[in-house]
Amino acid sequence: MTSAEPLRLTLKTPKIILVPEALRPRDHVEAILGLDDAARDVARRTDPISDAALQELKNIYGSSIRQLETIYKYQDISNRHMSDAEIFGPPLILLLGPYSTGKSTFLNYLMNLEFTRRALKTGANPSHGVFRIIQYGSEDMELDGTALSASNTFRSLQKFGQNFVDQLRGNVINVPLLKKVTFVEAPGILEMRRPGERQYPFNDVLQWFIDRADLVLAMFDYTKLDAGYELEAVLDQLKGREAQVRILLNKADQIPPEELIKVQGSLFWNLSPLLGVSAPPTVYAGSFSSKPYRTSSPAKLFQAQEEALFHDIARAINSRVENRVANARRHAVRVRNHAQMVDSYLTTYNKNKGFLTSKHKLAEDIVENPQAYNIYEGVSLLTNISRYDLPDPEIYRDFFRLHNLYDFPSLKSSCSYLHGCPLDQIDRAISSDMPDLLSRYRKLLTEAGVTPHLSQDANIFVERQPLTPTHGNKQF
Repeated sequence: MTSAEPLRLTLKTPKIILVPEALRPRDHVEAILGLDDAARDVARRTDPISDAALQELKNIYGSSIRQLETIYKYQDISNRHMSDAEIFGPPLILLLGPYSTGKSTFLNYLMNLEFTRRALKTGANPSHGVFRIIQYGSEDMELDGTALSASNTFRSLQKFGQNFVDQLRGNVINVPLLKKVTFVEAPGILEMRRPGERQYPFNDVLQWFIDRADLVLAMFDYTKLDAGYELEAVLDQLKGREAQVRILLNKADQIPPEELIKVQGSLFWNLSPLLGVSAPPTVYAGSFSSKPYRTSSPAKLFQAQEEALFHDIARAINSRVENRVANARRHAVRVRNHAQMVDSYLTTYNKNKGFLTSKHKLAEDIVENPQAYNIYEGVSLLTNISRYDLPDPEIYRDFFRLHNLYDFPSLKSSCSYLHGCPLDQIDRAISSDMPDLLSRYRKLLTEAGVTPHLSQDANIFVERQPLTPTHGNKQF
């Protein structure tokens, strides 16, 4: 640019946000999700109790579960792990479903960010596989996958490769709701997607989030009710977690009232077999934003179903300790089953080993042909572990390629005079330590004037008047 040329400044035109004249009130959102003054007062009394319970859960894991986990290399056979992030992190709610069904709009509604410049972007074209994590921070910012995967909470996502990290996004937002819960928005499901278009193991990544989710919301609208191949695969991953899944039929006010029951029933039964349960899943219909319902729609029905959904969300948030204990117990059971499985392979190896036997060939034969040695049948018979709770033989073939079968100690030899047997310790954690922890936790909540109460019409933590004042610190 020469001195004669004028200096040109390019000014960005501010984005114009059109706010509807009439919006539905959201007082019920604040009250049900515990964002009002009364709920904050309850939280001040319950948070120290919850923190102490989670610390005790961490102690149980360290003293009774980790040793067996380490001895039998459980981390090399499963993506499910326990860490401080899994124990102390906020509850996690996962949203999934076909693209353009209103997932981002729903999150904006929950966070009270609609029609603001802080709102999540909506109406975007189908992505190639971007996972979006929405979490709390003192300052609003956007994070890329590298920054997210460097945090303790999401560090283990690095194992899915750089291609996935490049498709990971984060929104850090300073809103009260995110102090209580983290949301994950999975990529919209597009049935016409070309094979190999996603450059990372999508279903493995999704399973990572499903395993850590306190609640899974699968959102549809009336134009996307059919389950294709990709959606079937996703719903198959939810089997065993049906109690934590809610199906949302969004934009239902655009359906003629006389057709609503038919459309809701169609979604109801189309998805029920895919989740693997005889009882159909819970389906909520509504228009999950603050825009007024259309004039001809059943507004009272939609309002009631929306409030029921918010109560489910509140229960997921406030059941953090119960959910963490349940997750730790499931984890302990899997670790125990794996240890007994390895011990069964090892016992078979020792029983068939001869003086001149090649240990490599014998171990390989046992690993490649476990059915010939009745390993799975023996485990089920001796331990009362269901065959269906054990990993497939193919998984153990891969596992024993990483670790020689004969290098593992037997369960009996892992016992010591001073520290006892790791198997007994994990059994005690499963059968008594964790149930006792929950019992003490609930008792302390009651003493603090807050009753754990699972119901359809109230927050899980229901305020009650204490009979007598409570003094002093509560210890677990």
